[in-house]
This record gives sequence, C-alpha cells and structure tokens, in this order.
Amino acid sequence: MAKLEAQDASWAGIVAFYSIIRIPRSEVVAVLSEWRHVLQPGGLALLSFHRGQQEQHVDTLWDKQISLDFTFFECAEMEGYLQPPAQSALKQG
Repeated sequence: MAKLEAQDASWAGIVAFYSIIRIPRSEVVAVLSEWRHVLQPGGLALLSFHRGQQEQHVDTLWDKQISLDFTFFECAEMEGYLQPPAQSALKQG
C-alpha cells in the first residue's frame, strides 16, 4: 500500500476496510501520503480500523498457526494523519 502502481491523481476513491490495521504506526503516514498522491482532486477514501492505542500480535486464528500484527488507532489520531500536509508560509527568494 505504500508503493501503489498508479499514476498521480488517477483514482476517484479508495476503500480500505480494516486493511490499515496491518500497517505499523511508524509507516502509516507514508501509506496515507501515497494514497493522497493517487487520489484525484476531490477523491474520497473510506477506511475503517480498530480503535485503541495498542499493537497486537496473533499466533493462532481459527485453530491455524499464523503470525499477524495489528495496529489500533484512535479516531483523533487517524484524523490528524489524514489532514493534508501544511503549506509553508515562507516564500523562497
């Protein structure tokens, strides 16, 4: 999700139900930035995630041995990540 094979501004929208929980917190800003690049102006992103602050590892799921890491996010935290980058007020001279 961090390196999408798509041209800038080529997607009208992104739907990501619980896929963002597989992204480590340290990488989520880069992933969302990549999404911003491929979205058209006015494009929409619909995402869902588990609420919380923890990171959780699971070794067993449905009686199967696995290795999965999940990252939980608070709503305000994710809202902050989704804000467009601030534009510099300084002009280059």
